[in-house]
Order: sequence, then structure tokens, then C-alpha cells
Amino acid sequence: MKKKILTILISILALCTCMFSLTACGGEDGSLAGHIAKEEWSITEKYHYHACKTENCTEKLDKENHTFDKNKKCTVCEYVTTEPMWTEISSNVFTINGTNLYVKVPNTQSSFAFAETINVAEGATYKVYTDIQCKEGSIIPSYMVNDLVVGDNTYYFLVSNEGSFPKIYTVTIRRRPMYTV
Repeated sequence: MKKKILTILISILALCTCMFSLTACGGEDGSLAGHIAKEEWSITEKYHYHACKTENCTEKLDKENHTFDKNKKCTVCEYVTTEPMWTEISSNVFTINGTNLYVKVPNTQSSFAFAETINVAEGATYKVYTDIQCKEGSIIPSYMVNDLVVGDNTYYFLVSNEGSFPKIYTVTIRRRPMYTV
């Protein structure tokens, strides 16, 4: 009997605590109407929001995704992203200079896989071609080349993203020559 009474009292206490926190921070109906937002934006990589001023309240008010301008700066909270956008690319393997990508490989390497080396913007896709015209017959569907010659090997990335003009990148893979001493 004592356990039942104790359980009921704990439940009532939990309910009162919950109701107090709703009315103290939100509207009487539990809505967000009673929240008071901080003036400064709180920022993540994906979105911005106003935190609630009430102590111990974790509500995110006015939460919305970033909208970026041509300088990659959010038009609302001024967050600047370093991620590729539209038809931009990034890479930890290639040196990128504008629309030119460059990498050196050892003289013993005769193949190269593009699939793990390029990052494109969210929603973007890229294809690898052997021809600057990006003709259908010159596409490399496997994103892998197996015939690197000594010297410069040139390929082309065509990056597409809805709402942006496609962009062509020139990719040079330099296979170092082998010398006999």
C-alpha cells in the first residue's frame, strides 16, 4: 500500500513539474507562445535559430535553414560556409586552382579512382570525361582510369546542380617519370 501511495505521489509531483515548466516557458496550452527569444542568432552548419531566454529551456525558435548569397554567406545570420556550393568542388587529394585540379602520383601507379577524391555541393553530381566537349562516348562511368601514362593525364569533370549552370573542371594527373641511376 505504501508503495502505491509513493508511486502516486511521485507521479503527481512529476506532472506538476511538467505543467510548471510548460506555463513558465510556453503558453498555457503548451504552445511556444510564451517563449521569449534571445536577440542573437545561434548557428549550426545547417541552420540558425533564436534560443529561448528562459533558463533550462532548450527550444529553438525561428529555426530555419541557411540561405546563402554568392559569397557563401547566410543572408539572415551572416554565417559563412566553407562547404562547396552550387557547382563548386573540394578535394583533399587534388590541388585546386579555379577550375583546374592537379595531383601527382608515383611512377609505379597506373590507375586512379576519382570516386573518393572529390566532394561536390549538396544536390550536385559530377561525371568524368576524357574529352573537353564532354561527349557521351568519352564518359568514364566507373570513375576509374587504368591507363595512366608517364607525364600529364588530362580528364574533365562536368559538375551539374539544379538551378545552376554546369561547370567544367580540367583535371591533370601527373604520373612521375621513372629514372634509372
